[in-house]
Amino acid sequence: MPPVDPLTALAKRFTDEVWEIPAGEAGRWASGFVTECSSRGVGVRHVVEVQADETLALAIQKGVLLDLAFVELLVNRFGPKLPGWFVRHGRRYGYAVGEDLASELVQELWYRQFRARFGGYDPTQGFGTFLFVISRNLFVQRVLRARRDMPLAEWEGSTHADTVSLEAEFDEMRTRLDDAVERLSTDYQEVLRLTLAGHAPEEIAGMLAVPVKTVYRRLFHARRAVERDLSG
Repeated sequence: MPPVDPLTALAKRFTDEVWEIPAGEAGRWASGFVTECSSRGVGVRHVVEVQADETLALAIQKGVLLDLAFVELLVNRFGPKLPGWFVRHGRRYGYAVGEDLASELVQELWYRQFRARFGGYDPTQGFGTFLFVISRNLFVQRVLRARRDMPLAEWEGSTHADTVSLEAEFDEMRTRLDDAVERLSTDYQEVLRLTLAGHAPEEIAGMLAVPVKTVYRRLFHARRAVERDLSG
């Protein structure tokens, strides 16, 4: 078996340990990790760049390393997508969202989330899905309020049409999600279904008689496999 290069080894260690360290110990852990990277000739940024979106968001929540490094990476990954999301939200509600308004909404979304350190995000869930939900909520707060004076009948009609459209989208996505989960291995299916049922990783570890670290690892790989399946 060929030796594992230092970057790969450190990237895996970063993923595993960020999910496990208590938030109060993040600073001390980060200091030791930076020293380890330096001793092995690997830049910390290179280790961070290969992390999944969910791990980066969790690192921001816990205050690991320099927040600005994580902020920049997440903004660059999702920056081109967010304006389009707001434009589509507008079309769904019959409201034209121009470039300036979309840019303003994107800036406000990032500002709110980084100020709160993604306090409302559950890292076991897909980060892209989380961003979509909060962008939709922000759109409702900032844009749909301007339609308060719309005649009730017209508002109800557009709302009903939107609801029917969303229900069709959700039904299709639910079917695709179920199929993707069925294609997972039994171990991955177990942790994913138990998580979706509302059980915490510590509970799942007890139910399956495995270490909590194993639960996190299986959940991480299960979620990534499902995301690849759905994007294929």
